[in-house]
Amino acid sequence: MELHTKFGLLQEGLNDRYAERTTEIDLGIKGLVARQHVLQIGPPGTAKSMLAHDLATAFDVPYMRKLLGKSTPPEEMFGPYDLAAIKESKFRRVTTDRTAQRAVIQFWDEIFKSSAAIRNTMLTILNERYYDHGDEFYTVPLITVFAASNELPDDSEESGAFFDRFLLRRFVSYIKDPSQFVKMMRATRNRADGTTIDLGPVMTHADLLEAHAEAMQVVVPTSLEEALLDLRTTLDLEGIIASDRRWGESQDIIRVNAWQDGRGKADESDIIPLQHVLWEDPSHIKPVLRTILAMASPVSHRVVDLTDQVEQIEAQLREEVKRVNVDGTEKARSELREQGIEWFTKLEGVMKELAGLQEKTKDDNRAGAVIEEAMNKTEQVTLLVGSDAMKLTSYNNALSKMRERVFGE
Repeated sequence: MELHTKFGLLQEGLNDRYAERTTEIDLGIKGLVARQHVLQIGPPGTAKSMLAHDLATAFDVPYMRKLLGKSTPPEEMFGPYDLAAIKESKFRRVTTDRTAQRAVIQFWDEIFKSSAAIRNTMLTILNERYYDHGDEFYTVPLITVFAASNELPDDSEESGAFFDRFLLRRFVSYIKDPSQFVKMMRATRNRADGTTIDLGPVMTHADLLEAHAEAMQVVVPTSLEEALLDLRTTLDLEGIIASDRRWGESQDIIRVNAWQDGRGKADESDIIPLQHVLWEDPSHIKPVLRTILAMASPVSHRVVDLTDQVEQIEAQLREEVKRVNVDGTEKARSELREQGIEWFTKLEGVMKELAGLQEKTKDDNRAGAVIEEAMNKTEQVTLLVGSDAMKLTSYNNALSKMRERVFGE
């Protein structure tokens, strides 16, 4: 079995296990194959640590996981000092497979709450893959660090270099899609019952190294380098500046994306994952996505525009419901119903356009997945509008479709 197929089986198994986490799983796989680090940012209870653990334990390699805080001593990360060596005026640490110097895959929770002493030592481990402390200076076998945080660092000047070491960065939120929520509820019950999902054969350290070597052989043609230069110029004009290191290492993600598809040559579609690489501030995320999709996938770019329309309707709905609840008059409720009719008309137009795009791109799995996600979002907002405005035919149809998709009724 080819290596990219093995990794594909792992990805499929994790997609079966987790609800609404396909992007996070894909980024985790990319991080492992590219030998890059992955940061997830989001509230507690969004499966950040569980997913990192499942990704790590799919490989028979030394694995370390740590919950960090300001008071976490360096000994927890790097091991205690060797007392016998100290007597000889040598400062060495006692390491194991569970310390940062020897673990191949690592998970650091609450990463930005760690002390400056730990961060400074980890900078060279993350980027240069060597440990430098006193009498000790040697390379480390680290492949990937998965890190998690409930929020971005509030000391950007102090944490900037540390934050930049995580090439792949993703905000994670609670599950939104009703069908995915039901999937999560059932998966939780199945885990409690001891039901397991096959993640494919356990892979080795050699598999990781070989996958990386294969992926790095993917050709990035001159035409794609020109596209990246255009992308950099466009983002620069918008005030979005990524470091030279991020641009250089972004090629690893492009190569891995093509490798996952079994291709030996990258094309413009492979720059789409760079939406998770090139932003520095959360306000950059949407502009980066739009710019990349305009170059790599015009259909997906249009889907983003349509999704924005749906999200605007949802935001307006929530504000109007608050206003009506405060006002409490029949006039306010009547105005909401009238507004609901207008929203329904717009949502029906969005759904029709999405259905047309779906038909045109039925052979394009990537575009199809983006369109399906947008259609599900439109369906959800249609239900919200219907429940708070009027139970119109569109609401009943959307409710029927949602129940069929979620419960198979």
